[in-house]
Amino acid sequence: MRLAAIILAIAVSLGACATVEATGDEIVIEHAANQFLAAQLKADEYCGEQGRVAQHVMTGPRKSSFLALQTSESVFRCVPEKAAAK
Repeated sequence: MRLAAIILAIAVSLGACATVEATGDEIVIEHAANQFLAAQLKADEYCGEQGRVAQHVMTGPRKSSFLALQTSESVFRCVPEKAAAK
């Protein structure tokens, strides 16, 4: 059981999120359910490469994955900075 906890801690610290799909002005990111900020930062980085900012569209329901870690998928849209302010 201790080994599982160590593996889980390493997995969370190495990458709390992963890009599921990135096409044009949208990015879908899978992240630990309690790590929305990590997904937001990854989306900001992706959109920043296009000279835009990330705007949260939606987050799907929590689901269990390896070692019972709860994950969610969040969708972000890259928009001009002025549109994000609205």
